[in-house]
Amino acid sequence: MSKIHISASQLGTFKACPRLWYYQSKLKLQPRYEEPGNALRVGSAYHDALEQLHGPDTKGDRLEAAIAAFEKTLVPASEAMTFTLDDNEFEVNGVDDFEVARGRAVLRAYHAHEKVRVDGKLGVIDSVERGFPNFKSHSEKELCTLGYFEGAYGPVQVILCGRWDGQDGGAVVEHKTAKDQNAITSADLILDEQVSAMCWAATRLLGTPILQAVYNVIVKPSYKPSPRGKTETPAEFEARVLENVQSAPGRFFLRYSATRSPEALTHWAQEAVQVAEAMYKGPHWRRLKGSWDGPCRWCKFDEVCAVWYNEARREQLLKTNFEPRSYR
Repeated sequence: MSKIHISASQLGTFKACPRLWYYQSKLKLQPRYEEPGNALRVGSAYHDALEQLHGPDTKGDRLEAAIAAFEKTLVPASEAMTFTLDDNEFEVNGVDDFEVARGRAVLRAYHAHEKVRVDGKLGVIDSVERGFPNFKSHSEKELCTLGYFEGAYGPVQVILCGRWDGQDGGAVVEHKTAKDQNAITSADLILDEQVSAMCWAATRLLGTPILQAVYNVIVKPSYKPSPRGKTETPAEFEARVLENVQSAPGRFFLRYSATRSPEALTHWAQEAVQVAEAMYKGPHWRRLKGSWDGPCRWCKFDEVCAVWYNEARREQLLKTNFEPRSYR
């Protein structure tokens, strides 16, 4: 029996634009020499730190372990690296010492805020492998089967992949970072694919209805070092950020929730199988109808889409500007 593995992000991408999904998830293309920006690395560092803060009980200071995880994920400015590819030299920029200081201050303020939060601390089930949560056995993996469709050579099994960051009572938890208070709202969660995926998988794997998802959001403060021309060390900057964040924790530490009914989860799973079938069968990617028929938001493949009618030019742009991620 054939199998197809899909994730919530793939479902959302395909519904928005099958062509984008084809390049991004099927061919796994990325712009040549593209390196993760500092914003992505800082976000990942916060995520690693939150998993330490809310993870299973461990020996030692939980806050200091979280700060250590934050610092480990970042590349300090003193350890900036260069690499050579196709006779061209590229630099992987280190993260500024002040960014590290900002992160330490935010985590210290967050830890203090969690101690007095009325709704209590989150208990977290960490999941780092494909699956909701880690696949411990074949039978557990089979529980994440969304359904089947008929392929050219027989039934095709659709398996949901992904992860959640934790569980708080009867809710699954997802840690997020945002650039401002409006970057994530409760309205965004109403139709969020990830909410449905987490609730559906948790219900199947835990054997009890899990119909709520909580987004635990840290808004990264935009304070800059050395205000009004004054010189400021990283330690002084850290102390200033800590004071400012602690004075208004409601601006920086947010929590949103969304619920799904059992009927909604059943409908979501059925629709996901239909989308997976469209991914699998095609019939041919360049003939699919999608958001390119009208105004489309900019993405990294916009230049390719602009010459979709010119196959030779399209293939040239793909070959010149993109490469499979596995080549990195």
